[in-house]
Amino acid sequence: MADCGSWAQGVAGTGARRRASRVSGTKEQDGNTLEGLIFEARRAYFGAARQGFDAARVAVQPRLPVRVTRADPVTTELRETTTPNDDCDREHTRWLKKEFAVLRHHLSRLQDRSRASLQSVLAQKLLEEPYTVETPVGSLSFVLLGRTTAFRATSLLTKQPATIQWIDSFRPGSVFWDVGANVGGYSLYAALRTDAKVVAFEPAAVNYFLLAANCEVNRLSARVDCLPLGLGETEELAQLTVSQFAPAKSFSFLGRRHDQFQGKQATLIATMDQLIDEYGLACPDYVKIDVPGMADAVIRGAAKTLQRGHVRELHIEVQENSARGSRIIEMLHRTGFVVARRDAHGGSSDLTFARQVV
Repeated sequence: MADCGSWAQGVAGTGARRRASRVSGTKEQDGNTLEGLIFEARRAYFGAARQGFDAARVAVQPRLPVRVTRADPVTTELRETTTPNDDCDREHTRWLKKEFAVLRHHLSRLQDRSRASLQSVLAQKLLEEPYTVETPVGSLSFVLLGRTTAFRATSLLTKQPATIQWIDSFRPGSVFWDVGANVGGYSLYAALRTDAKVVAFEPAAVNYFLLAANCEVNRLSARVDCLPLGLGETEELAQLTVSQFAPAKSFSFLGRRHDQFQGKQATLIATMDQLIDEYGLACPDYVKIDVPGMADAVIRGAAKTLQRGHVRELHIEVQENSARGSRIIEMLHRTGFVVARRDAHGGSSDLTFARQVV
C-alpha cells in the first residue's frame, strides 16, 4: 500500500519554502524567467509529485485486475475508479491539477520565445510517455493525446470483447484489414496476438498520427501498414467532417448538420478492389469495418474482392434494425456471407459474417 505521508511531506515542504520566501520578501528563483520556471517545475513537479505518485502507482499496479469502470453521466466518458488506496490517489490527482495550473500560469508570463521553447519541450516529453496496457499476449503501449485516447487504451479488452475474441480466432499467417482503425487498438492487438499482416486504414489526420505513433512505440511498424485513406464505393476526393483537436474521436464523411465537429479535411477515398488490383495490396482473409454510415459503400467497393474465396470473415458494427443494417446483411448474403456471430452493445451490434459453405 502506498504511503501518502512521503508525498504529503514533499508537498508541504515545497509550500513551506514558498511561504517563507513570501514572508521574508526574498525569492528562491525568479518565476518570471525561464530559469526560474525550470527550477520551480523541477523541484515541485518532478520532485514531490513523482516521489509520491510513482510510489502509489507501483503499489496499485498489481491490483489492476480489480479495477472497476463506471459511466460518468456528465461527460459521457468512462471514469476509472480504483478501490485500493483511492483516497491517496485522489489527493495526488487534486495536487497535480493545482500544480499544472500553476505551471500554465508561469508559462503565460514568459516571453514569447521562451514560452514557445519550453511549452513545446513539455508537450513532447508528455507524448513520449506512453500508457501501457497488459493483454493476455503481452504489453501494448499507447501515445496519450486527450482523454479519449486514454479511454481507448484502458478499455481495449473490455469495450468490445467480441472483437478481441474474433481476432484471437485468426488463422496463422492471415492478412487482416482494419477499416476505420482510429488510433489502432485492434490493429496493434492483432499484430501482437498473431503473425498476421495488418493493413490499417484511418483517414483523419490526427488519428492517423496516433495510429502510426502507436505502431512505432510498440515496434510493430513492419507488421502494420498504416494508410491515410478512406474506403468507399468509388475513388474520389471527399470532405471529412473532423476536428484535429479531438484526437481518437470518430469522424464522418456524411457531414450531417448536427455534427459536433466543424472542421473539414480533404481525404482520398479508394475502393478495396482498386487497392488490390491496381496497387497490389494483399487480399485480406479477415476484414473489420467500423466507419460511421459508410459500411455499405465499403462493401459495394469490394464486390470483386468478396467474390474471391480468399476472404474468410468480415466483422462489422451495424444497427441491425436500421435500413442500412438490413441492406448490409442482404448485400453480404448475395456474395455468399451469412451472420455467424452477433454481439449487441449499446444501440448497435458487432456482426461477424462468415463465408457460407455450399
